Amino acid sequence: MKVLKIVAITSIAFNISIIGGTIGAYFYVQTPAVQEKIKKALIKKLTPNIESQIGKSMPAIPEIPDFTGGVTPLKF
Repeated sequence: MKVLKIVAITSIAFNISIIGGTIGAYFYVQTPAVQEKIKKALIKKLTPNIESQIGKSMPAIPEIPDFTGGVTPLKF
């Protein structure tokens, strides 16, 4: 019976700590300073991937010719 009480008390303490930690983390993440920190970290990590994807999807830019052909006559 003594072991059962110890297991029950430990289980209750463990559950309370999980609930408390979850609530604390929720309120911590809701602060504007932490949200900006998270946004900056995500942008820093995702920017190279986005740039490489955009670079692959863009068509090649044609080169400008050094000279052009003759003038087309105008007919009035």
